Amino acid sequence: MRFFGLWLTRLGGRSFERLARDGELTVHALTDRAGVSQPMVSRHLGVLKGSGLVRERREGGETHCSIVPQALAPLIDWMRTAFAPPALYAPTSAGL
Repeated sequence: MRFFGLWLTRLGGRSFERLARDGELTVHALTDRAGVSQPMVSRHLGVLKGSGLVRERREGGETHCSIVPQALAPLIDWMRTAFAPPALYAPTSAGL
């Protein structure tokens, strides 16, 4: 549930959205656009990584981040179930 608290913050949501839209980005690139400190961006990315939604790889002195799209499958399945429209007609035992 920690992820949902982070998701509701502007920084957590914006970071994830940028990665989803732009693909792999460095922490430096995410920090430049975020308008907050690098430790703050890294903290939010750590929560996303801990939730399995973001992966990191090191190359030289940079940390590159990207989303893990298949990690969203359980959430999408839950949302489809939780927000599915009710059946128009309930089955009856009388077969009417």
